Amino acid sequence: MFLRKVLLKFGFPVSVLQSIFALYASPTASVLTAGFLSDQIKISNGTRQGCPLSPLLYALVIEPLAQRIRQDDGVVGIMVGPTTYKIGLFADDILLTITEPTESLPRLREILTEYSEVSYHKINLPKSQALSINVPNSTRKSLMQLFKFEWREDYLQYLGVKIPKSPDQLFDLNYKPFLSHVRQLLFKWKKTSLSWIGRMAAIKMSLLPKLLYYFRTIPIRLPKSYIEEVQSLLNCYVWNGKRPRVPTRLLNLPIRRGLAMPNVHIYHRAAVLASLAEYFHSPRPPQWTAIEQSFAKQYLITTVMWLTRRQRPPLPELLPITRWYLHVWDLSRALLLNTTSLSLATPIEVLTHWITDFDSVRWTSKGIGHLHQLISGGNMMTFEMLKQRYKLTETWRLSYYQIASVIRRPGVSLPPTLPQIPLSPFASFVVKPSTKVKLLSVCYEALNVPSLDHIWSFQSAWEGEMGMRIPSQAWEGAFSLDRGAYRCASLMEVRRKVLYRWYLVPARECHMNKSVSSICWRCLLLKGTMAHVWWDCVTLEPLWRGVSGLVEKATGLILPFALADYLLGVSMVRMGKLQRKLFCVITSSTMLLIARRWKQTGVPTVRDVRDMVNNVRDYELMARHIYDFPQPEKDHWTLWDSMLAAECTAASGLPAQRGS
Repeated sequence: MFLRKVLLKFGFPVSVLQSIFALYASPTASVLTAGFLSDQIKISNGTRQGCPLSPLLYALVIEPLAQRIRQDDGVVGIMVGPTTYKIGLFADDILLTITEPTESLPRLREILTEYSEVSYHKINLPKSQALSINVPNSTRKSLMQLFKFEWREDYLQYLGVKIPKSPDQLFDLNYKPFLSHVRQLLFKWKKTSLSWIGRMAAIKMSLLPKLLYYFRTIPIRLPKSYIEEVQSLLNCYVWNGKRPRVPTRLLNLPIRRGLAMPNVHIYHRAAVLASLAEYFHSPRPPQWTAIEQSFAKQYLITTVMWLTRRQRPPLPELLPITRWYLHVWDLSRALLLNTTSLSLATPIEVLTHWITDFDSVRWTSKGIGHLHQLISGGNMMTFEMLKQRYKLTETWRLSYYQIASVIRRPGVSLPPTLPQIPLSPFASFVVKPSTKVKLLSVCYEALNVPSLDHIWSFQSAWEGEMGMRIPSQAWEGAFSLDRGAYRCASLMEVRRKVLYRWYLVPARECHMNKSVSSICWRCLLLKGTMAHVWWDCVTLEPLWRGVSGLVEKATGLILPFALADYLLGVSMVRMGKLQRKLFCVITSSTMLLIARRWKQTGVPTVRDVRDMVNNVRDYELMARHIYDFPQPEKDHWTLWDSMLAAECTAASGLPAQRGS
């Protein structure tokens, strides 16, 4: 009855109510034990576990209680600026921040009692935690006798976060125990046999979300030693306590260059910046932004952040956490905005700090909120163009010239010829905020930018052995060659290992230990360098020749028979998307078969390669079926199937049918 009245009060149609109660009338459940289902059990109270409708209904049912507490003057909250804050809600967890406990708590008990009587929803007071701050001991003792809460001495726990009396204790109570948790978890995981890519996947799936939860909910300044220790633990687990075979900086790069191993330092900065970006959500940013904004007085955080440190007005009452936001922003803004000059995403309001008596409201009333709206074709629009586009009058001309003088001011703002490149993802969010934008990912990708001109040692080694210089764009293509080609971790791993020169070939082993022969174990003729063992060895040439023919037959590609093309994927031949993926599957399968016969004289055959590609194809189809992945209209496996069909037709002696 109470649920029905609440839903009607919120304006739900009767037809929707009938559908909801049809689902919740006489619900039953069964218990699965050892593969056997029990008899059906009637559920007399509560809801089915895992029902997606239940959290939504609960949020609606608890809202009358929240409104009653907010509107009742007998429950005194905390006054921040013009707003009183009393209650925070997340699903079935309620956090109350009240003052005047001797008056507020009795009234709160009355409200809870009334709510329990009408909703049959009883609050479990003994399990409710209470933390008193600046309350005299005598008053606290009397309150403890009257109200049977779980009274805490140092902190209370809400949504997995320990909230202490002083912000200075946040690090000790939350981040330090988390470090111990990381150690215990990684120690337990060591017993499980995983590849190095599997260990990275375990970190990204299980540990990283927990770490990011703390970074987002408690975005405080962390000691550098703490971040380095967390990163060291993760790296040690990835390499299983052994010496790293690939530079950590390379692993941290995005998948198009590295393997997206989490960089804890960058993730921490990205979490802080993502919190700062929440200020731009309109028309209703998160409530906590209003609390922090109230300490900035008449200055808007979304305005002063665009000023340099010297240009910013003094903000003595600003909260320490907001100062931390601005500090990280100053360190990162060039990467976030893709420019060291004045960004085109700069709000018009910022000009009030550079132009005396500038009326920004006049411009925003015309829908001009950011500088990019004044730019066209890489240059600032003329006044006549603005007049026509935004219906301005001559009275705007002086203000227009004031803006133009700031934009063209040397050393402070935009260059004489404005950039025509599109806004960065972060700048685009500032211009047009959206809840669909994953702010943390946007900030992390902006900060985790590889240096395009950096040459890694493995690149120089490959170029030295091949006697050729490979452009950076070609290397980019080699790193991203396997993107979307397969889900098989073994294929991805072997391709990366070859690129990074992971394998210990005879020449390298001899360099490390002079007692080891540097001669190739297959041909027993030449020095076993990386290029020789993987490509130049005479025993491997028939295999790679056969693979070359297989690639040509399956994809139609005719590539130069060279190490750079087949082994590294550095090719000047233009490939289609489907051709690239199938080429990568075939060559990666060849490398995996060679690696499995490491230090054996036997060499895989083309038949082995074909069988492995068929197995990969079967696994891909099985994964789509099991995980219900969407079926594309056309993928690279259609090329492989077409080749197999043509071979079957030729073997049967029937004429091949050509498609349109």
